[in-house]
Amino acid sequence: MPNYSEPVHAFSEANLGQIARYQPVKDTDSVEIFWVLPYMEQEFRSNPLSYFSHLIGHEGENSLLSYLK
Repeated sequence: MPNYSEPVHAFSEANLGQIARYQPVKDTDSVEIFWVLPYMEQEFRSNPLSYFSHLIGHEGENSLLSYLK
């Protein structure tokens, strides 16, 4: 089982700030975004990562979700 108690950087200095462009293979309208969030087991009662779900899932005018749609 991996040890998640120590933070590990997902990207090295060599690949930070790079833009990757891809040509789609299929004609679909979808995007998948993955990122590493900090380890929050000690703070689970306050649910600190719910901020991110609210930020992304908010459907109001000028929200991130409205721009993605």
